[in-house]
Amino acid sequence: MGFLKRLHRWVALLIGLQVLLWLVSGLAMSLLEPEQVSGERWARQARQAPQPFQHDPLLEPVDLPAEPLRGAIGVRLRILRGRPVYRIDRADGVTLIDATNGSLVVIDQSVAERLAREDFTGDGQVVSTESGLAPDMETRDSTGPYWRVDFSDRAHTSLYVSASTGEILERRNRHWRVFDFFWMLHIMDYAGRQDFNHPLIVVVALTAIWLGISGFLLLFSSFRRRDFDFLRPLRQRHEALITLIDPAVSTPHQVRLTQGGNLFLCLAARDVTLPSNCGGGGTCGLCAVQMESSELSVPNRSEKDLIPGRLLDEGFRLACQQEVEHSLTLRLAEGTMAAEEIAATVRQTRYVTPFIKEILLATDRPLTYAAGSYFQLEIPAHEIDIELVDLPDAYRRDREALPYPPTSRSVTPLRRAYSPANYPGEFDDGLLLNVRFQPPPADRPGAPVGLGSAWVHALTVGDRVRLSGPFGNFHAQDTPREMVFIGGGAGMAPLRAIITDQLVHRSSRRTISFWYGVRNHRELFYREVFDQLAREHENFHWTVAVSGQEAEDRWQGPRGFIHQVVLESYLETHPNLHDCEFYVCGPPAMLMATLEMLSELGIPPDAIRYDDFGGQLRSRR
Repeated sequence: MGFLKRLHRWVALLIGLQVLLWLVSGLAMSLLEPEQVSGERWARQARQAPQPFQHDPLLEPVDLPAEPLRGAIGVRLRILRGRPVYRIDRADGVTLIDATNGSLVVIDQSVAERLAREDFTGDGQVVSTESGLAPDMETRDSTGPYWRVDFSDRAHTSLYVSASTGEILERRNRHWRVFDFFWMLHIMDYAGRQDFNHPLIVVVALTAIWLGISGFLLLFSSFRRRDFDFLRPLRQRHEALITLIDPAVSTPHQVRLTQGGNLFLCLAARDVTLPSNCGGGGTCGLCAVQMESSELSVPNRSEKDLIPGRLLDEGFRLACQQEVEHSLTLRLAEGTMAAEEIAATVRQTRYVTPFIKEILLATDRPLTYAAGSYFQLEIPAHEIDIELVDLPDAYRRDREALPYPPTSRSVTPLRRAYSPANYPGEFDDGLLLNVRFQPPPADRPGAPVGLGSAWVHALTVGDRVRLSGPFGNFHAQDTPREMVFIGGGAGMAPLRAIITDQLVHRSSRRTISFWYGVRNHRELFYREVFDQLAREHENFHWTVAVSGQEAEDRWQGPRGFIHQVVLESYLETHPNLHDCEFYVCGPPAMLMATLEMLSELGIPPDAIRYDDFGGQLRSRR
């Protein structure tokens, strides 16, 4: 259905453009005066009645010369420049014979010019005369040779005189030429400009019929069962009992919400804040909740796009896409009920790579959260001059290599999800964020930069910010199994938090390995932290792999994508993979490749936890 919607939109755009052409061309043709278009306003023959004339005795057709009559299929008497002539039609053409003396009448250039001057009553003189043998665009309705006589009037009139009969074949002027252009657009015959049933117009007509049928079908796909619930306005006066289950809270929490309201907004009004990057717009997938199977609604397009099919079957839905219809039970992401509004001050900032900035926030009060959790940072409406952001000279050339607009502007407040890179208490009451600057995609250099990342990179020491959280369940499992961490880019943050929490804070003796991928050595950070951990803890080792190939890159370590490196260097020869837990966080492409690799190795889903940067449903395994 998604493909049909996209096809419907693009086809509708094309048909809409053609309809616009029909409207414009039809309006233009209606504004032109018919007499000016046809040239009859300046045609003597069209404005005068036939006049009697004096002539010598006429020859009978049988008295005409024999040669012109050979093969004749018709003989007609007509008047040419006030004199009677016989028009003899044969299969090979037309011949004119003087009806008084039987001589051959020839329409040469001088005769054609006199005939044109006699017919044309407008201002202007003959400026040029040229002959033609085959019809062109202006004589497409005529046949046979002709003389084109051009006049110097303001309408740029051209009269076409038949070189066989002396008749005025066509009267053309600028009014007709404008009309003819719009006529071409109107009938869609761009070559001949004659066929009103041109194949193109037939195709457009059939496509318009398909557009109507597909639109009718898509109309029904936009409805949900509750749209036909005509008693819903009456029920909006009542309340439904909503039971909220948070795995981190021992007892369920109950709230009463007004029936008919949006579930996401109604919960927010009762101080139950669900994570969201889109403000309830159905585009981020963070507000997913699990509903009891008996209360499930049919998932809409946003839910199908943002929630994996397996989780849809398990009852996950987006709260922002649900209405409060009746009492129900919701299972929330771990720690949701403990989420709170937090105020903090920027204590310290520094760039750790050309695109990743480290921001240390000092919260106004102590926080309780598990390493690997994430917080929602509130991004106010803003306009940032990116050129004024304090960027170290060592990293400036990396930024200048990417074209992007000089400013970042958001007219509405936003939220962005960031995982602290520290475990609770590592920096007293601080939260250490790693925020990657998001330039435009390579194929869209004029697109805006990431609005949230641009604002965060512009923060300076002393600035105040607001957050909410903690959220998520990308946490270490309390088991004795080996821990394998795989990450890349800004996915470093939650992995650093969990690893340091295990080794430094909890003094864990579990075997821990960390596999981190970068495109070049300049994107590697926190190297000294992990080198020190490896020296001090014999149960920990870490490996960095570089995937890019740059001339100045002197990297001597492993090369390749990190999921390939960890597979070939460690997992393929591991004696007991099913005694391992995997924690994955990084860019979408790396994340998907790693999860696919683990699936092919037969790793069960409950042994894999991943954090997808809040782009869609965060780790639910």
